[in-house]
Amino acid sequence: MNSDLSGPASQLVELIRSSDVLGPMVQDSPDILAVFIQATEVAVKMSSDRPRLIAAVTRAADASDRVVEAISERNVVELADRILTAGREIGKLGEALNEFRAIAVAPPIAANSAAN
Repeated sequence: MNSDLSGPASQLVELIRSSDVLGPMVQDSPDILAVFIQATEVAVKMSSDRPRLIAAVTRAADASDRVVEAISERNVVELADRILTAGREIGKLGEALNEFRAIAVAPPIAANSAAN
């Protein structure tokens, strides 16, 4: 793990890496891990949003890992249900990551408004 990470970012990275699905995904693509870290940094600055990001990552990781379990159980009905759930949770996580990323790259509004 990168020792330069803040406590919350470090915790989130450990959560992601412990997932059977998200862990290999971020290991194969450092850019995806960077998006998670950037979102965490924004969420920490907006302290009320940090629990929302952690919850979104937790739900997406859990739902994705349950798909893997259903595959090994060879239960087609359960697999279909878990794929739908995972898709919804990953979609919600994607929305949260996009929102935090937009905040991270947005120009500061208050400084520009005060100058005018």
